[in-house]
Amino acid sequence: MQIVTRRLVDSILIMPNTEVLFGADAASAPLEIVEELTFGDTAQVYLTRLGAIGLQFLDGGALASIEQLDAVGSGAFAIPDDVTTRRDEVVALQGRRLLFANFIAGALFGRICAIHNTPLSGAVSAGMNDIIAFERRGDVLAVESTPHATAVLGPKLAVARQGTPRLRIVEADVLTDASSFTRELTVRATDLAYANLQICMAMNYQAAVLHHAQLAPASFALNFSVAEALINEIFHAYGAVTGFPVRAFATLSHTISPMTRKTLRRTNLETKIQNLQDGGLITPYLGQRMQTARVARNELMHGAMPVAVTDSGDLQTMVRDLWGLLLDRPFELNAGYTMRL
Repeated sequence: MQIVTRRLVDSILIMPNTEVLFGADAASAPLEIVEELTFGDTAQVYLTRLGAIGLQFLDGGALASIEQLDAVGSGAFAIPDDVTTRRDEVVALQGRRLLFANFIAGALFGRICAIHNTPLSGAVSAGMNDIIAFERRGDVLAVESTPHATAVLGPKLAVARQGTPRLRIVEADVLTDASSFTRELTVRATDLAYANLQICMAMNYQAAVLHHAQLAPASFALNFSVAEALINEIFHAYGAVTGFPVRAFATLSHTISPMTRKTLRRTNLETKIQNLQDGGLITPYLGQRMQTARVARNELMHGAMPVAVTDSGDLQTMVRDLWGLLLDRPFELNAGYTMRL
């Protein structure tokens, strides 16, 4: 038996949407780069005409590649513990990378949807079975030539070649705005004291995908987790927690009396929502809807009482309004759904 090492690929490509193109001429130059951004020390992000997103993870960053270990040889033998451990570490790393990839997709499309004031459609939450290795060659991302790559990219490329009106092209200025918005989130993420911005946006995006698929309970549960984290963050960001000064972006005035972090942690969600409403940070209308959603969440989680797709749709707009208290530009991940009556 021999232990062989090989470097995990540092560049992956995902297709986060079946209906949106990032540039014209997608049929002839599908993987030509039309926009790129650097997200902190984590990744270089490439946006291509076909709408595929390339992520090159940077050395020294939180998602940098590691060495893979493989046990090779003939005959029966036990897999060494270090090989098994490293495999688990690789799977965990790929999982974090895919969470980051869905965060990037969510950030971009959440900003694009807000600019266009349109629902999110055609969105796909990328999984470990959906990624393709690539390398940059000039202004083009070159992908591996495999049946898997064809399966991931082929359907959308075929539709682009047909010129179907189902595909929509994001205007260059809108894509630039969404890219700068995403890049700026590197700073906003460090400004937040409670909520993990990347995880919240990725979960918000995945909840929209679930809502479109009419998996209302799953979408509702996921989005309510985001809402609860954002509510706690609002208290911190707006100086309503002692020891946490008002952040520069928290410009709305309010009358909430500061409390200790321990007190906030012990305060139930019903009271937190009421405090935000009474203090003037959220409207009575939003407060009432959040209380209704809170009751529905409790019944769902503790009594397995289902929620309707209209409930998960309404919660999407509540999360949008909560993001509005923490971001400088409009952002929304509100997906629709189709039905036959």
